[in-house]
Amino acid sequence: MKKLTYLLVISVFFGTQMFSVPLGFAELSMYRLTVLVLLMGTVLTFINKDDLSHLNHRISFSYSTVFFFWLFYALVSVLWVENLSRWLYGTFFIAFGTISIYFISTYLSSKRDSKRLIMIVFVMTLMHQLIGWIELLFNTYFWADLNYIDKYNQFDKSITERVPISIFQNINDYATLILFSIFIALIVLFTSKHLLLKFISLFMIGSGSFFIFQAGSRGNQLGLIVGLFALALVKIMDLSISRKIFMTAGVLAGLFVIAVILSPAIRNFTSETISMIIETQFREGYSNRYRVHLILNSLYFLGVTFGFGVGAGNLEHWMTNHAIYEVDARNVHNWFIEILAGYGIVTFVLYTLMYFYMMRKLYNNFKYSNNSYIQKVSWVLLSYLFAFLFSSISSASNIIIEWQWISWGVIIAFIKYSDEHAKIT
Repeated sequence: MKKLTYLLVISVFFGTQMFSVPLGFAELSMYRLTVLVLLMGTVLTFINKDDLSHLNHRISFSYSTVFFFWLFYALVSVLWVENLSRWLYGTFFIAFGTISIYFISTYLSSKRDSKRLIMIVFVMTLMHQLIGWIELLFNTYFWADLNYIDKYNQFDKSITERVPISIFQNINDYATLILFSIFIALIVLFTSKHLLLKFISLFMIGSGSFFIFQAGSRGNQLGLIVGLFALALVKIMDLSISRKIFMTAGVLAGLFVIAVILSPAIRNFTSETISMIIETQFREGYSNRYRVHLILNSLYFLGVTFGFGVGAGNLEHWMTNHAIYEVDARNVHNWFIEILAGYGIVTFVLYTLMYFYMMRKLYNNFKYSNNSYIQKVSWVLLSYLFAFLFSSISSASNIIIEWQWISWGVIIAFIKYSDEHAKIT
């Protein structure tokens, strides 16, 4: 099972572009096939009770429960969704993502597993960086739709006009992966004793930073800055101060969301205030204005559905058919708002609590663990979680990005390992 789980992590970075079989209704990629094989193997293990006591000892739902609840909620939401095909589409990705997180955090929970996982991600994201350099230097794109990303035939003019994209559909999705690769490279830089790996990690950090700014992905640019700032800040932040900051921010954010949902007056005031700020700072039609409208529409949908959300995969349908503010896209371009408006207040609260719990756990590991490896990895992963708060507003929808689910599996597997070996003083 371990080898198959490693293959699962490797294969997700190939996407459906490199290795897949078209089935008409879907693409059967290597990653999806591996998930199905692992699922059948796990079911057979329970049926045959092969080494079941050992498996039960290693299974912990303390972190993955939230994802299983999310999947359950997505399935139940079929009762009220307006578009069944979009429901099936959204539920498909949540199901495969949740199962992947479960497998990674169940079968790969030792220090050796953690190091291998990080090295696998390191190598696979390095591959995508190298593909990006081939695209920039030689103007050679293997999988990109140039009619979409180079509408005005600018790429032939100079390297400065080109953008890296690898196997992804747009530059924001690529930049989101590159941001993750930078923090994985930081882990390798801080924990590896091999000079070659340190050199490659430095290359990836510099190369990845260049790609993010070359791509012009504002959310990932901000995420990179915030993540690197957090890397320095957590070294000096006291636990009591951080707890107060998190609690205060969480309470204020929760009260604000509730107020916007329940009070039309507050909702209108918020809309008018934000629109006024946007109109003051940006020209008419600029994407930032529409990003705000996407959020406001999403909060309106949440209120209309009495906090239950519009259901799995149906946020784009609602944005097309029920929007009250003008938008230029169907996708909300915001991970947390997508969870809130699509899957309801309960799912959003559980996910947010888990997110902050993970941050708190990683902070404790970094500040108080006697284990050097756990300390350093926790430091970098905590910084990445800060970065992701801003990075997650770049892609149209993170739910359909399969490697994102794997990244959570890698982080949760590490935290589960640290739970047993951190040796907090």
